[in-house]
Amino acid sequence: CISNNKSSIDGYKGFVTGQEGDTLAFFSPLKFGIGHFSFKPLAGHTYRATVILPDQRVITRDLPAVHEEGYVMKVTAQQQDQVLVTVYRRKMAGEQNTEPVLLAAHTRQQLHIAEQAFIANNDSAVFAIDRTKLGSGVIHFTVFAGNSRPVCERLLFIKPPAEASLAVRTDQAVYGSRARIGVSLHAAASAALSLSAAVYRIDSLEQAAPSFITDYLWLLSELPGPVESPRYYFSDDPGAVAAADNLMLTQGWRRFNWDQLSTNPDTLIRYLPEVNGHLVTGLVTDARTGQPAAHIPVSLSVAGRPFGFYMARSDVAGRVFFEVRDYYGQAPVIVRAVADTNAAYRITIASPYARPAGDKRAAYTLRDHTGRQLLQRSIGMQVQNIYRADSLRRFSVSIPADTLPFYGQPDVTYRLDDYKRFATMEEVLREYVGEVGVVMRNGRPVFRLFDPAMHDFYEGGSLVLVDGVALRDASQVFALDPLKIKKLDIVRNRFVAGQSAFNGIASFTTYDGNFDVAALDARLVAVDYEGLQLRREFYSPAYATPEQLQNRIPDFRTTLFWNPDLATDPAGNGSLEFYSPDQPGKFVVIIQGLSASGEPVFASTVFEVGGRH
Repeated sequence: CISNNKSSIDGYKGFVTGQEGDTLAFFSPLKFGIGHFSFKPLAGHTYRATVILPDQRVITRDLPAVHEEGYVMKVTAQQQDQVLVTVYRRKMAGEQNTEPVLLAAHTRQQLHIAEQAFIANNDSAVFAIDRTKLGSGVIHFTVFAGNSRPVCERLLFIKPPAEASLAVRTDQAVYGSRARIGVSLHAAASAALSLSAAVYRIDSLEQAAPSFITDYLWLLSELPGPVESPRYYFSDDPGAVAAADNLMLTQGWRRFNWDQLSTNPDTLIRYLPEVNGHLVTGLVTDARTGQPAAHIPVSLSVAGRPFGFYMARSDVAGRVFFEVRDYYGQAPVIVRAVADTNAAYRITIASPYARPAGDKRAAYTLRDHTGRQLLQRSIGMQVQNIYRADSLRRFSVSIPADTLPFYGQPDVTYRLDDYKRFATMEEVLREYVGEVGVVMRNGRPVFRLFDPAMHDFYEGGSLVLVDGVALRDASQVFALDPLKIKKLDIVRNRFVAGQSAFNGIASFTTYDGNFDVAALDARLVAVDYEGLQLRREFYSPAYATPEQLQNRIPDFRTTLFWNPDLATDPAGNGSLEFYSPDQPGKFVVIIQGLSASGEPVFASTVFEVGGRH
């Protein structure tokens, strides 16, 4: 198969020559610079492809070396009801005369077909697959040899069914500036839809033909490289089926490096799914040797109301994972090793940002005539930032559904304002906190929690927190200023957190909820960390009153409306409302999303904005 990845050049021609200079095949592109040719190579021979471009430039490349043994897969999808997959074999070293082969077909991680056949000697096996069992979109065919190693892979594109019908229209075709714009939606299937909506100006910088959700779900998400005009492959053009097959042939091996996967299963999943909350990862090392430290209990604390406290234990590679709930925005996190030994450990928190393997987007080239458009947009953005900065930076703060701390309802709570105030924390604990015992050891006070089961005090092992931060030594609480402490929660019984168990919990909370624990332990370091981003409120001004209409602050917006969570009613109807800007131009309304059955939907319409009101 041949492909030009930079831009579609449909006018080139080419041919394949053997090592004696004889011509074996001719080729030319079918669509978007992509085409295919076939010939039967001989083992031990070399071949060369020559391409003649429309401007008469000549490109010559050697074809890959031909192997004497191995497997070849051929997929034929000409029939309406069946897909034929033929696997050819040249017996490889160590293989039996009769070898089993397994054909697997999957789409978006869903396995559709897994069938086995046997190949005798240097023969072939044919799989007749019911087309209806394969689903739609990009189908991945993989052939596994008898040793369970993948030896061939091939993609096949099956055009999905027509997307659900969605109609969108504006109440007018042309509007003045600062005018109310109404948009109505209607789904022909009369069912509730989950949609997103965007309204923006189209010009030389923004085109009216964006990527369709159908294109992405059925095609682009399954391919590693850029695709020119993806909408064409969903059309009824007579050449669309052949063009789609050529596109599949140019994509190479997909998804997994099987050799690496077979030796290192950890490479299968680089980023764990965040099902219940944000995953904070780190590495625990021995501070003396710098080597990873295994099986070390580590705590992570997040300031706030309520505070977050999480326990984890490092694996054999020193890695530690915390599943942090309701962690939004920027807030410092504090980690420490909760170990009974005097060994020193260093804990490094990994960046919360994933590093993508590559960028699928094609290069964007600015043309000379776009200079004026860029200048206008730059001025408009500066005006918005100067006069509407507060409106542009509004965020919705997520309120946790559960405001209790991680230990739930404590056994007893002491609110220090309800009691006589004392000058030291030692006096506070001695005078009216019955669950805490203060004993003197080597001239120093020692903090101990009461064990109700044994009717005695625990000998260490208790978890003592200040604003959710675990203290290395429970006796550090005596250095606290009692006038800054708002309350004390006590959990009497043993408490299990993850793989760690504690002899009761004493949780001190300050008035501001953000106590500087470094004053108690210099080895504790707060790390600035980016949690889940707060939801930004999209700025969409209204001009419903005469005062708003006559406001002299200019409105140079190019994006008028955006809503990622738009829904229709059970009858399939919905509506939008927003206002036009001061600058004239043509605008497009893009509506796309999913139906209740998971079918993608897409609709768009355009309108114009005229001069000043």
